[in-house]
Amino acid sequence: MPLTSMERVLKAIKFEPVDRMPILPFGDQFAIKQAGYLFRDAVYSPAKWAEGYARTRERFGLDCVFDQCCSEGNADLGLPKNAYQPEDDMSYYPQPYFIQEPEDIKRVKPPEDPWDNQMMRRTLLTVQKLREYVGPDVPIVSTVTGPFRMAGVLRGFDVLAIDTVDRPQWVHDLLETITQGAIRLGKALVDAGADFTISFDPTTSASFVSVKTYLEFGYPYVKKMWQGIRAAGAKGIFFHFCGETMDRIHISAGDCDLLAPDIVDLGAVYEKIGRTGALLGANIPITNVLLKGTPTEVERCTIQTILKTEGYVSQSGSCHIPRHTPATNFDTWMKASRDYGTHPIDLDALRKRLEQLPPLACDERLRGFN
Repeated sequence: MPLTSMERVLKAIKFEPVDRMPILPFGDQFAIKQAGYLFRDAVYSPAKWAEGYARTRERFGLDCVFDQCCSEGNADLGLPKNAYQPEDDMSYYPQPYFIQEPEDIKRVKPPEDPWDNQMMRRTLLTVQKLREYVGPDVPIVSTVTGPFRMAGVLRGFDVLAIDTVDRPQWVHDLLETITQGAIRLGKALVDAGADFTISFDPTTSASFVSVKTYLEFGYPYVKKMWQGIRAAGAKGIFFHFCGETMDRIHISAGDCDLLAPDIVDLGAVYEKIGRTGALLGANIPITNVLLKGTPTEVERCTIQTILKTEGYVSQSGSCHIPRHTPATNFDTWMKASRDYGTHPIDLDALRKRLEQLPPLACDERLRGFN
């Protein structure tokens, strides 16, 4: 008898037997476009977001739904800041930054009660609406930004990096304030109906800071945040580690339940982490394969992720699925995930199938927004 999506995810993150690998792409922009809504319209309407995402989940057979990961007002802890939400795209953060001078840290005051903040309230209402649409058997994943990334959004990433050298205690004080606010948000999301939370963090990767900086300013605070959210009742913690992370990815693997990497070789990560840490997400290139590639290339990459992890993997992209990804490519991905990821997996048969497929015409190393 097939497992429900909730049962499948809960078993998979514990490396217990499942019927097939879970399918958990970060697909908010893609889902809303497939539902026929402009991104900004859905962002500001919990009912539209929930209805649209639930419909896309059912159409493609996804194992979870997400809240507004890419939208203004979701992961900013309700702090006033210069975010802009385009009509049909993810938000971005133009200057000036909220923290212009070091003394502006006094202005960083995440709400004590997330329900009292208009932007956070909208996200909480979205979670409640999602539960109404998908029922109890489909996981809801809500976003809580990693503290170091949030500090960069407020201060400016380049300036924050300098601050870690010029005024390290100031950075620690800022991160502590952000972490406490993030824990409060995580608890409110769980109380509203979220099953898992996910954090995205490109700013503590090797693409931006040294492993020494990560260990001092990144890892301790995100770990503390995850511990607080887990204590609030979350069923698990998801983490998308953007950028180059091979020298540090194993550090956080024991503190989260699902770890989706970006610019790394999935097989090398699996060799390092194995089945003792978090379940890995398949980092299929979102641009050169899912967006611009062919269905055959999508099938090939799906098979490769299964072989590199001995089938202990969840299907996801290297980052957020581009909203213009062809539905034919996405359908191919979903079908390959179900056909080839059903347990017990015949790895020998997959190797033979891989030999029948042509090599990738694109550069697979370009995994993200290239």
